[in-house]
Amino acid sequence: MKAADAAVGADWPVVVKPAAAVEEIEGRLIRPAGAVCADAAEIDRARSRLGDGALLRQPLIRGVGEGVFGYVDDEGPAVLSAHRRVRMVNPHGSASSACSSVDVDDALRAPIGRLLASVGWRGMFMVEFLRDEEGTPWFMELNGRAWGSMALARRRGLEYPAWATQFALGDQRAPAAPADPPRIVARHLGREIAHLLFVLRGPQSRAAVGWPTIVGTLRDLFTVRRGDRLYNWSPRQPAVLAADTIGTLTGVVRGRRRHA
Repeated sequence: MKAADAAVGADWPVVVKPAAAVEEIEGRLIRPAGAVCADAAEIDRARSRLGDGALLRQPLIRGVGEGVFGYVDDEGPAVLSAHRRVRMVNPHGSASSACSSVDVDDALRAPIGRLLASVGWRGMFMVEFLRDEEGTPWFMELNGRAWGSMALARRRGLEYPAWATQFALGDQRAPAAPADPPRIVARHLGREIAHLLFVLRGPQSRAAVGWPTIVGTLRDLFTVRRGDRLYNWSPRQPAVLAADTIGTLTGVVRGRRRHA
């Protein structure tokens, strides 16, 4: 549908986003932004950033994002693991700034296997779900690539990139997958700062429920627990974390300007 028709017959609140997963803007691939809308007036205000292309409209489901990860060899999905989002960069819905390792939901193993088999997939994968307030997991997307929270998996001893490469080369998987990976929380410094900026800006839709408080956000961000780990941190290469943090925040600022 087009933006002019996005409010027709809507069951509010809704999420409206471009149908194209990426767009080319000034020679760069950009992931276009969507909008959470409580009514037709909010869709009208969002038109400038939704663009003129085809749009998708979906009901707004409130819940917590989860991901199931692994790689596929000749015997099917191998070494599954999972995480749950602790915080999102934008509380309206976005990538995570912090995520926690969790057990894989046994009810999802067979459906994930069927999905991957149906497309003949080989190699690394991430299947993303949104678990609603009743505990029902809603399928969101299949990413056949390295995922954003790879740092969490690797800090648990789950070397997915190496295993996928070894399988492709016909080599034996090494190192072996740990029998009992540690439970950790992985935090992305740049995204955590961006999360605070979004909280300070405040909700952009009346559909937002349970928006984080500034005091609560500051408390959560400055509380460091034993199981917390930083993405991209290595004492031997501290410049990597600094560059990643600066790059992340620069990207957030550019995105804000592009959709202003």
